[in-house]
Amino acid sequence: MLRCRLPFLRIRPAARRRGALGAAIAVSSAALFGMAGLAIEGGHWLLMRRNAQNAADMAALAAARLLDGSRDVQMRSAATAAALEVAARNGFTDGAAGAAVVVNLDAGGNSAAVEVIVRRDITTVLTRLIPAVGNTVTPAGRAVAAPFDRQDVCLLADRPDGVDRANQPTQVRYKSTDNHRYLNCVVHANSRDRGALSGTNEYQRGIVIDSINAGALVTDALRSTDSRCGKIESTATGDACGFVSRSAPFTGSVRPVSNPYSHLDALVAPACTRTLTSTSVDFAARAQGNTQVLTPGVYCPPAGQREATINLKEGAGATMTSGTYFFRGVNLTIDLSGALNCLECTFVFLDSPQAATNPDLRGRPGEFWVKGAQLDFRAPAVNASDPALNGMLFVRLSGGYLLDDQPPGANNMEGRADGSTLERFGVTFETAQNVHLEGGQYFGESAVWIKSSTTSRLSPCNPIVAGIVFFESSDDWTLDTSGCARINTPVAGILRTRLIQ
Repeated sequence: MLRCRLPFLRIRPAARRRGALGAAIAVSSAALFGMAGLAIEGGHWLLMRRNAQNAADMAALAAARLLDGSRDVQMRSAATAAALEVAARNGFTDGAAGAAVVVNLDAGGNSAAVEVIVRRDITTVLTRLIPAVGNTVTPAGRAVAAPFDRQDVCLLADRPDGVDRANQPTQVRYKSTDNHRYLNCVVHANSRDRGALSGTNEYQRGIVIDSINAGALVTDALRSTDSRCGKIESTATGDACGFVSRSAPFTGSVRPVSNPYSHLDALVAPACTRTLTSTSVDFAARAQGNTQVLTPGVYCPPAGQREATINLKEGAGATMTSGTYFFRGVNLTIDLSGALNCLECTFVFLDSPQAATNPDLRGRPGEFWVKGAQLDFRAPAVNASDPALNGMLFVRLSGGYLLDDQPPGANNMEGRADGSTLERFGVTFETAQNVHLEGGQYFGESAVWIKSSTTSRLSPCNPIVAGIVFFESSDDWTLDTSGCARINTPVAGILRTRLIQ
């Protein structure tokens, strides 16, 4: 029997094997490329997800700090804007480069909570060969922040007049300082936001850190309503000016802090009890020769004079008489080489008696200057002269006027600490060492210059409220508020925020 082999029915085992092998190679190659892409691109996705989470954390904290539970429409709008700006400063601008930022107020029904979701679409390359991946991936981060308790403000720089001056100075400036400690409290500047930083306004911010040593400040204790801290020339570590990021120059848009001493602005000046006989008079802290002793009372310039100066030069090691010392248009200079105590004392600086009829003298209280002395000054829990002064150690009221004869709208002002000039300061501590101050220190809109001075770390209550505070070469300066309730000293406060999800 003959067998017929038809050519077209011939089976080619080798060719079939080659086809199967090609298909297998194609499939395995796609898988290999996909796995390689997953290794390469996956690392980028993880990094992007971490960046998105960091941006969400920062933005939620910034918005919660500003919102502070407020129902005010403008404040809520500002909180949303702050979250968007913080996210943008950390690489996620809503609607740009595939990024999306969603801000939800009242998160979870909590009026004080803010939810922020940050994500970015990323086009895949190699990993799109993996069916489960597709053409895009979207790394995302989500955070919810809310206030959780009150935190004391131990230094408040407050300029309530709201005037935007051409030469607006820094409100809190640190220069060549070291070892500043703020125990359970923060520094806060109520300042105007001047927009983007530039060489012309870097000293005109809420807070400026200029040439300080590493670890010189507990910098996560610094807060400002200005969205940008200002000039930073330091090796300080931490979140400077309340930054929620070490890399983004943004403070978190903290809300303005209320002045706890604003009730003192209406303090009525008492009648003069001691009118000076000269525009410059030497006093002693204790009986000493023919020098007058400085005792509680109301000191005024000689008749017809706009101001006078009391020079407290004698009596180191003495304890001054307890009580309230009023200086109406009278400067007080304490220039001693030793220690001086004044327990249960209050020092008040008010306008000259002539200011009532002479507008040029309004807002011109006496200046306070401490040089070289070691002070142990403590406020009374109950002030016998005026209960409004309970717990207060220093009060200096400028009435909104910042420099001799100049109204609040003037450009030339008291204490311009802008890095170029230093004009007059209403309060100066110069080369004062181991100073123990216990009680509230309210210097109104005054400028305070603390130069080459130190404080005792034993004082449990020494909060400061002033217009401008300039620390220069002042090491070991410590502020605390833990003991203020004991002596009835009012303390400003803010709500601290934290991530809750």
